[in-house]
Amino acid sequence: MESFDGNTTGQEVVTAFASSVAAKTRSLGAETAKQLASAKYLILAGRNEAKIKPVIDEIRAFNPNGKTTFVQVDLASNESVRRAAAEINALPGLDHLDIVINAAGNMALRTYQTSSDGVELQFAANHLGHFLLTKLILDKILAAPAPTVVNLTSTGYELGECNFEDPNFNASRADVPESQLQTTNGVDMDLMMEGYKLAVARNNGLDLSDQKLRTVQNCIDRCLGKPVPPQETRTLQQGCATILLAALDTSLRSKIHTKSARTHKPKSDIQAGKSPALLFEGKVYTNTKAYALDKQDAKKLWDLSERLTQ
Repeated sequence: MESFDGNTTGQEVVTAFASSVAAKTRSLGAETAKQLASAKYLILAGRNEAKIKPVIDEIRAFNPNGKTTFVQVDLASNESVRRAAAEINALPGLDHLDIVINAAGNMALRTYQTSSDGVELQFAANHLGHFLLTKLILDKILAAPAPTVVNLTSTGYELGECNFEDPNFNASRADVPESQLQTTNGVDMDLMMEGYKLAVARNNGLDLSDQKLRTVQNCIDRCLGKPVPPQETRTLQQGCATILLAALDTSLRSKIHTKSARTHKPKSDIQAGKSPALLFEGKVYTNTKAYALDKQDAKKLWDLSERLTQ
């Protein structure tokens, strides 16, 4: 495995793994997508096509022979996610998806909000939307030679565990669920459609403008004063590097391939440093808190996620 750290840029990762980019089909976030402009087929999903169009135009200008498709989706709406999944599954000539990157979401909303399905908005958009979309396109993922899914999370999960009994925080809406969001993005990585190899990337692409600093402070205040784990400021280029590393570095892939989408892997089958793995600052992270790896909590999250996305 190449040597990377928090200062690594996305371009450096793409250059190191250029052969992994050229013939892949992916679903990507904007900054990451631009680094993968040489891919054969890119699918960019988002709520607002006007915001994504400049990225698509840039990709097409760089690689006129590649194909780039926009799919409209509101991850906070089960109906929208189902419609987007149906559109992806019906795309002409798309027989598989090599890599799916789940990187969208909200953070530290100033007021408590719920989705169109009545679920706390951040939990709905950041976790449930990705859960449902990935599940609905699973056949395309498993059809790939080396199926790969990358979920973007953060060190915010260290602020607290998942609240399975009250995911909408009805008992105390002063307790913001940011920690729940980040924990859910990793806690179910063994259970969630286990047939493909799952790498979870953590990145700190932060733009610490005054507004962003107020948002972070708002998050701290609403997490009962618990401090956000220390982080260094990163550029977007440095921030997307860990995502790209998780997506492109085949040395992270486990050799295990199970046909079951719901069966647990025996613990002995998981190789050190292989997927499912948590990456941070360009390295496999080994200090994950126990509650984010708890098998019973993973099962609870799976069941809760299925119930809320029915």
